[in-house]
Amino acid sequence: MLRVQAAVTGRHVLPFQLSLVRGEIVSGAVLDWLGLDALLSCPPDPQAGEFEFVVRPQGGTPLLPYAQLVAEWARVSDEWQRICAVIGSPSRRWQAPLPGFQAAEGRSVRAALPQSNQSLIALAETLAQAVLGGQARPSGQFAWFGLRLDVNAPRLTGHPLAQLIDGQRDLGELAALTSTGATRAYLLAELEAGLRFPGCGWVWRDLLWETDVLGESD
Repeated sequence: MLRVQAAVTGRHVLPFQLSLVRGEIVSGAVLDWLGLDALLSCPPDPQAGEFEFVVRPQGGTPLLPYAQLVAEWARVSDEWQRICAVIGSPSRRWQAPLPGFQAAEGRSVRAALPQSNQSLIALAETLAQAVLGGQARPSGQFAWFGLRLDVNAPRLTGHPLAQLIDGQRDLGELAALTSTGATRAYLLAELEAGLRFPGCGWVWRDLLWETDVLGESD
């Protein structure tokens, strides 16, 4: 097993791991986000960070033949950079005349994915094309807005935003009281400090994409 803390955005890192059996990659994960989509969202050749090999019994079948997986990983990594420059991240909610995105309040690629019969990146590409064609508008919200942190969960107890965590407000309400950018930065800092919750893997990945391409108010 290879564990990676890849430097991806300024001082931020993306934690992921992959398991190998007889030279083939059999699994990949960003914390609790598991599978091929998770692995392909990670940088295939991080230039900085921390790397740890752990030898332990592993099972499973290859996700793809190794040479094919490496080529696909490089291609998809480049595609994610291009797509997120347009849509922000798979967590950003958009309203568009596309299946799954037609609600007035908008939906994220993450929310629309289960009914789409597409891969994560294919659906994100479909949305990006609608955005570029002037057929989609952002709602100003994100999939992670619905998260409600337990009052005892925050590690950064001295952080100004931590004082607003009361177990009742969700992160969308926190963003309304402060700003989307400040709430994003706070949540990312909490994750880096050790905060964990169901879905923290895809949230961490999306926060980093957003940090890279969106402004304080986006």
